[in-house]
Amino acid sequence: MGPMSQQRSLVSPLVVGRDDVLAIADRHIAEAKAGRGSLLMFAGEPGIGKSRIVAATVRKALAQGFRYAKGDLAPQDGLVSLASIRDLARSMTTDAFGSLGPDLLAMEGVRDADSLARRRILVRDIADRIISAIPVPTLLAFEDLQWADELALEIIGELARLGRERPLLLLADYRLDELPTGSIHREWRSRLLTQRLAEEVHLKRLTKEQSALVTTLILATGLPAPRDIADAVYERTNGIPLHIEELLAALGDAARLDGQVIRRAAVPDTIEDVVLARSARLSAEAQTVARAAAVMGRCFAPSVLAGLVDRAPGELEEPLDELVREGFLYAFEFVDEGYFDFRHQLLRDAIYQSVPSAELRRLHARAAEFGTKLVGATEIHASLHFERAGMREQAFRSALAGAGAAASVTSRHEAFELYRRAVANIPDGLPSGDLGELYEAYADAAAAIDNVQVVYEAGTAARQHYLESGRAVDAARTLGLFALVARRDAWPRADRERLIADAEADVASLPDSLDRTMLLGSVRFDQALLALDIGDIAGARSLIAEVERLQSEGGGDASDLDVFNGMVDALNGDVERGLRRMLQSARRSRGARLEASGVTAYRTAGAAAIRFMDYAVAEEGL
Repeated sequence: MGPMSQQRSLVSPLVVGRDDVLAIADRHIAEAKAGRGSLLMFAGEPGIGKSRIVAATVRKALAQGFRYAKGDLAPQDGLVSLASIRDLARSMTTDAFGSLGPDLLAMEGVRDADSLARRRILVRDIADRIISAIPVPTLLAFEDLQWADELALEIIGELARLGRERPLLLLADYRLDELPTGSIHREWRSRLLTQRLAEEVHLKRLTKEQSALVTTLILATGLPAPRDIADAVYERTNGIPLHIEELLAALGDAARLDGQVIRRAAVPDTIEDVVLARSARLSAEAQTVARAAAVMGRCFAPSVLAGLVDRAPGELEEPLDELVREGFLYAFEFVDEGYFDFRHQLLRDAIYQSVPSAELRRLHARAAEFGTKLVGATEIHASLHFERAGMREQAFRSALAGAGAAASVTSRHEAFELYRRAVANIPDGLPSGDLGELYEAYADAAAAIDNVQVVYEAGTAARQHYLESGRAVDAARTLGLFALVARRDAWPRADRERLIADAEADVASLPDSLDRTMLLGSVRFDQALLALDIGDIAGARSLIAEVERLQSEGGGDASDLDVFNGMVDALNGDVERGLRRMLQSARRSRGARLEASGVTAYRTAGAAAIRFMDYAVAEEGL
C-alpha cells in the first residue's frame, strides 16, 4: 500500500447519482409547505446513501423555513418501546418546538385499561400531541427503522394518516433486505404503501460513471479521475458510496492516483475491514474514544462518554475532533448541538468488533452505569450492557423490568425478546416460585407471537417450578395455555382431547377453593371450544352453560361468554340473535376499555357475519 502522508476524511462533497430522488424530495417539501403532509421512505442496502439523502432533504427543507427533528436508532434499540420517538423528542431542543419534546418523553399512557387498550390510547395520544404542534412547516425524520419497535412504527403510521392535511413532511429510511418476510416491519410498510399513505424510493448502487464522479470529487485534483483509477475503484466497491469513500480514505495520497496500486493495494474488500485499516492509524486516544463510543451504541454527549473512559470531558475534545476530521464521527449539525454519533452504523459495527473481549466487558459495565444519563435511555439499554459485561443478575433484573413494561402495552415482540434475555441471565439461587412466574410470563409472551415451541418449553418449565414450590394451582393453570395454543396451531382432535383431559385431572386433584372452581371453568371452556370446532352444537351449549355456572360461583364475569353463545346461536340457526349477542359483547368491552376482549369479539362477529352473509354486521365488526 502506498504511504500515507497525512490522514484526512475523504467524503464526497456532493450527492451523486440521486437527482431523481432529490426531485421527489423537492416535490414532497413543496406539498408539505402547502399543507399537504406526506411520508417519504428511502429503502436500500447498508452504505448505499440513505442517511445522506435524508440529510440533503433536511437541508432543502430548512432552506424553505421548516422546523426539524430526527429520531435515530441503533441495533440495541430494537427492544425498546418507542425508541425512535424518544430520540425524536430528545432532539426537539429548539424553542420552535416549545414543550413538545419533554411532553413526549413524559407520556406513559392510561392505567385503567387492559394492555391492548393502553397501547392503542398511548399511540393515539402521542400522535395527537405531535399533530397538534404542527402549525408551521415541520420535518420529522426517522432513520434505520429496521430496528424500530412495534409502538414506534404504529405512531409513525398514525402520523402519516393524521398529517395529510398538515404542513408535515415525514422522512424514514430502512434496510429493505433486513425486513424479514412476515415481520411487523414488512406488514407496516405494506400497509402504508397499499393505503397510499407513503411513497417509497429504492436507492440503487452507483453506475460506473457515477462512481467515477464520486472518485473525482474525493480526489479533488481539479481534473476528472483517470479512467484506470475510476475503473479500479468501481471494481473494488461495486458502486456502494460508503465503500468508495472508505477505500480511498484507507489509501495513501500517492496510491489514490495510481489505478494499478489501487487494484493491488493490500486494502480489504469489505467495508468493515477497510474501516479497521483506517482506524489503526488513529492516535491512541482517538482509538480509545472510538471503542468506547462503539460500545455505547447510541449517539452520545462527551460528558457521558467521558465516564466510560475515565476522563474529564475536556480531555475528549482533541480525540473527538480527530474522529470527526477523519470521518468516523460527525457532530450533530441542526439539532442536539454537542452530541456526536458515528457517520454510519457500519463504522460503529467494525470498531465494536475490534474491541478485545476483556475491554469489551469493562466498557459495557461502565456503559450500563453512565449510559442512563443519556436522555431517552432505559432499563432495556442497561440490560444489554449488563449482559455483555457478564453481570447476569443486573441483566436479569433490567430485562425483566423492561419485559413487564413492554407487555403492559402489548408490545409483543419486544416483550418476548426481553423475557428471553431474562431467562438467559437467570441468577443463581432464584426461588422456584419466582422461576415459575418468569417461565409462565415467557410462555405467555411466546403465545402472543405464536411461537408454539417456546410456549411448550417455557410452560413445561413453569409447571415444574410451580410444583417444586408447592403452588399446585399455578401449575394447573399452565396446562390451559397448552390447550389454547394447540387450538391455534390446529392440533388433531385426539391431541387436544388429551391435553384437556390432563388439565381436568390436574384440577380434580386440587382441594375445593374458588381457584379450583375458576380453573375447572377454564377446562370446561376449552372443552366447549373443541365441541364447537367439531360441530357438536348441543355439547358446546351444555358445556358453556356449565362454564357460566362455575364462573358465577367463583365470582367471575360470565358476560364475556356472550361471544361464544352468540356463535352457538348463529350455528344453531338463529343468526340474527347470535350476531347481535356478539356485537353487544364487543361494544361492552370497548366501553370498558377491555381492548383485547373487544378486538376478539369484533373480529369473531365480523368473521361470522361474512360466513352468514350479513354484510352490515361484517362491516361493523371489521
